[in-house]
Amino acid sequence: MKLLIGDDHELISAGIIAHFASNGRTDEVKTAKNKTELIQYLENETFDVLILDVQFGKDDARVIIKEIKEMDLNMKRIALSSYEDEVTVKSVLAAGFQSYVSKRAPLEELIEAVESVSKGEQYISKDLEKKLFASLFSKDAFSEEIRLTKREKEVLAQIQAGLSTKQMAGKLFVSEKTVETYRSNLLLKFQVKNVASLVRESILKGFIFQ
Repeated sequence: MKLLIGDDHELISAGIIAHFASNGRTDEVKTAKNKTELIQYLENETFDVLILDVQFGKDDARVIIKEIKEMDLNMKRIALSSYEDEVTVKSVLAAGFQSYVSKRAPLEELIEAVESVSKGEQYISKDLEKKLFASLFSKDAFSEEIRLTKREKEVLAQIQAGLSTKQMAGKLFVSEKTVETYRSNLLLKFQVKNVASLVRESILKGFIFQ
């Protein structure tokens, strides 16, 4: 089996490779330290499974996966992350990953994940699976989801793209004051105080427009 690991921490990649080898696996493994290397590998070689860090350097795997899906590759995708909150796990799986493995989990679970996705199955770290199941019965299980209007989604997309108020107004054919109003509404809905936090929280919650 041919694997591609995308993680900007070389020790983690090396540890995964060493553990796979010590368990008698004969996988061919390539590693990418950043998004550019990752895309170059995918453009020039064929892989069976991609293991990708959710916070891949300065890039977010949920955004990267959109580009990868457009490449129409017949490849299974495993997310590897230190984030264990429900929102992140759900948004990552919704973005297009078949598996989510915590970096705190034993490396044996990563082998299980590779084997599971190779058979067309889904896999979530055992501790995370228990946590997600428990969350179904928590008092916050039925909290109201964030709902955005069509125009709010358009403004959020432009904010994620880094456009200024003036640029957004010109692109959306509205006044700058209108853009500011929509921005204020978005800050309120995501319960954040600035644009940087808005971008981060919106991506974490699965509102990805980049």
